[in-house]
Amino acid sequence: MKKSTEAWRPESLPEFEDNPAIIYVLDSAFCLSYCNAAWDRFALKNGGDGILRKTQIGRSVMEVTPAPLRRFYGGLFRRALQSGDGVDHVYECSSAERSRFFHMRVDRKDTGQGPFLVVINSLVLEEAQQRQIFRGDLQALREENGFITMCAHCRRTRVPNAVDVWVWVPDLVRRMPMDVSHGICAVCFDIHYGK
Repeated sequence: MKKSTEAWRPESLPEFEDNPAIIYVLDSAFCLSYCNAAWDRFALKNGGDGILRKTQIGRSVMEVTPAPLRRFYGGLFRRALQSGDGVDHVYECSSAERSRFFHMRVDRKDTGQGPFLVVINSLVLEEAQQRQIFRGDLQALREENGFITMCAHCRRTRVPNAVDVWVWVPDLVRRMPMDVSHGICAVCFDIHYGK
């Protein structure tokens, strides 16, 4: 685990701590310097009691980003850090029962300890999950190597031996098994990388 050497934390800014948006601060190496209370509320509501902010400070956000998304988010954070211009991005973070889309705003802030990124994740849409649910045998979703492949963005599951067929499996979203690997479905690839 890479630990940050920079120590700017905005605890004195109540607009961060009390904001309903999930706000975190990254140092120039993309290590977490701060997470607001909304981070913990979202984690606890979604079974993430192992990623509460007290355990994540100093950790590189890239360590917990699924491998297929590291290039995208690394580029987004580098662009904000290098240009000084804010960067906006809309992403999906749905649960088994709820479709949720967030707007991410990344802004560079300069302090005496160096540049930091303030990342604000605001909920823009939440509604009951309306995707067609896969009702077949989960074994049918295993690749030849025994793994199940989920899209790192939208969390749909790939159907092996089918051309670009990804299905919604709520049970895999609720409790992801250990033998899941991540990929990117064609829809998410076009949205996030096709520009």
